[in-house]
Amino acid sequence: MVEDAGAEPVPVDPAPGAAPVDQEAYRRAIGRFATGVTVATT
Repeated sequence: MVEDAGAEPVPVDPAPGAAPVDQEAYRRAIGRFATGVTVATT
């Protein structure tokens, strides 16, 4: 029970910090994906 309670707040903490990081990574991924799709489509 104690482990579960401690594990719950752990993922919640990195959530806000990972949000901005994910955005940048997501943006980069979109750019690469878009480029790959465009090249494949073309």
